[in-house]
Amino acid sequence: MSKENESTRPGWANAIEIGQSVDSPGRTVTESMLSLLTTLTGYTHPLFTDVTWSASTSSIGVTPLPGAVVLALLGGLAEQSGFFGKANLVLVGFESVRFNRVVVAGDTLRVRITVVEKELKSNERTLIRMEWTGLNQKDETVAGLYAVFMVSNN
Repeated sequence: MSKENESTRPGWANAIEIGQSVDSPGRTVTESMLSLLTTLTGYTHPLFTDVTWSASTSSIGVTPLPGAVVLALLGGLAEQSGFFGKANLVLVGFESVRFNRVVVAGDTLRVRITVVEKELKSNERTLIRMEWTGLNQKDETVAGLYAVFMVSNN
């Protein structure tokens, strides 16, 4: 059965297996995307808003994407992976978030999703913990975390 069929039929939580993994498509961060997302999310520190300051003062020499925005992009890429389909689920939280590398304009991000834990909470719900690894175009890890979802068993 294909992943899409598994994720759209009742009992999706029962169909996925610990160790199951999928990669999302990639998305390239552009200068305009970096500027727009930084502005929309309200970041004001010159590291994120002043190209001249970032180039001359920061140790990385360029304007990075704020970490919280990287998380938002990884979430969108996770949905684009097709793994969740039309499953009835809700994000409970993120655990052990870490940023390994800065993300800058020109980087192409994707997320690798791996199911690491399933815990039946009731006849109606299962808690599912997934490891999300954000990767760039060089397959370097830019971020990692555990995303925890409550999923309907129906």
